Amino acid sequence: ADLAGRNPAQLSGGQAQRVALARAVATGSPLLLLDEPLSNLDEQLRARLRSDLRALFAQVGAGVLLVTHDQREALALAERVAVMRAGRLVQVGAAAEVFARPATAWVAAFLGHANVLPAPGGLARLVPEQAVRLGQGDLLPVTAQQPTDSGVEVTVAHSLGPLTLHLSAREAAGLEDGRLRLSVDEGRVLTLPDDRGDV
Repeated sequence: ADLAGRNPAQLSGGQAQRVALARAVATGSPLLLLDEPLSNLDEQLRARLRSDLRALFAQVGAGVLLVTHDQREALALAERVAVMRAGRLVQVGAAAEVFARPATAWVAAFLGHANVLPAPGGLARLVPEQAVRLGQGDLLPVTAQQPTDSGVEVTVAHSLGPLTLHLSAREAAGLEDGRLRLSVDEGRVLTLPDDRGDV
């Protein structure tokens, strides 16, 4: 109510986005079509609006078809996910299942999995974060490291291939002279068709 007298040009990006959502919901439509509803917003505002949208969707009871390229947004908001490539559906399912078990190497990479490693015979291996156990196993050489806002990103030479890991500040304290002790639970490594070169 305190912004009701403002012209559209006087609203911030987040305010304008919320007004657009309110206008869509006000129609009472049983289906909302949202195309990149959080684009062009800073990360802090995006995170806040993700939780607002989840609550809003539950409150209005409408079906929602949301188009996004942001994997965190899809996982936070969707019950079901459809991944498209070149205008074709390549995987459809419950959001948690699609993220945990991508159907192909391209889907895994698109969903943001860092460790999709080539394997013989047109296959790829997906090493999910849950398969890596820090602090146990062999000391492996770190071939690259880059500070991040929450710790450090490292690349570790492993027999499966170079593993990219995001370490918290506490985990990064486990680096020993350019090496990191870790093991990989190979029972959690997924073997996928490697379709990354396909069009």
